[in-house]
Amino acid sequence: PDAELHGKDIDTVELYLRELRASYPKNVRFYTHYYEFYRNGGFGKQFPCRHPSRLISMKPDGSIHLPCAFVTLFQSQAPVEEIFASDKVKRIIAQEATLWDFCKGCKIGCPYEVSAYTNSPMLALESGLNFLRII
Repeated sequence: PDAELHGKDIDTVELYLRELRASYPKNVRFYTHYYEFYRNGGFGKQFPCRHPSRLISMKPDGSIHLPCAFVTLFQSQAPVEEIFASDKVKRIIAQEATLWDFCKGCKIGCPYEVSAYTNSPMLALESGLNFLRII
């Protein structure tokens, strides 16, 4: 079953991770902006998921799935260059900013990271500096 944290529970997790990071700075890394994204409801019109154009989801059988690892509108075992040159994949990528219904409210971390870089270059810069422990 899916588990989602709310209110004080997410605050507790964030605080715990910040404390772990302070205690083990070389071992604990996370994007501090992620918790604001999570509290704001995840992906939406103001912050669309960029998974189709920024991540490759490969299943154990070697097939590539788009738009993401969790919803499949396209799958293929062709070479990656062929896949991304196909008209169907180009249409999927062109639609990513319009946000499919199944994306609304998604809060998965990996797509968040790559979407943050595309949606907000300043957030990407801050996250990178934060990850490197420069800020």
